[in-house]
Amino acid sequence: MTIDYQYENGSDYLQIQLEILGFRVFHKELYPLSEKKGLSKSNEMANPESEPVKSLKRKWRDLKHHFQVYRSILPQFLEFISKISIHQFSWRTKLGLADAKTTGLAAGAGWGIKYSLIAWLRSHVKQMPVEEIDIQPLFQHEFLSTEAQCIFSFRLGKAIRIIRHIMKQVSGKTMKSVNEPVNT
Repeated sequence: MTIDYQYENGSDYLQIQLEILGFRVFHKELYPLSEKKGLSKSNEMANPESEPVKSLKRKWRDLKHHFQVYRSILPQFLEFISKISIHQFSWRTKLGLADAKTTGLAAGAGWGIKYSLIAWLRSHVKQMPVEEIDIQPLFQHEFLSTEAQCIFSFRLGKAIRIIRHIMKQVSGKTMKSVNEPVNT
């Protein structure tokens, strides 16, 4: 599995790729969302009947709903992670904030975040090799690029079981929220 994220001069790029036995089974590239955001703002401007209070209540209700769904599937997700064996893990980042002082602070924070995540992974997965972690500060540039590569294995039957359980939890929570009345 390869995840590649890059940010430069206000635009970002995300690529996710999954290979099984050398065959690419999933490949997705995501480009900047700023264009889509601009379109939604212009549609809101064109529709003067949009009420911010109702929209805010709806967003709050949706956020609470998503937290409930995530909370309900978290134990199954952690159980699945405990069955994973990681065989190779590398995570490289290039970071620049155009100012040496803030770039240095951000690089230090990046090291802390990366090693906190590695410690969490080590405590939850079955097997974890020595990882390759790198942060390269670019002191005179405004640039962010991070690439994570991971080779891991798990039993297919356990994955199918956990996916079915998660889908049942998600669809059950979604159906409950659809049937709930909207308070205005």
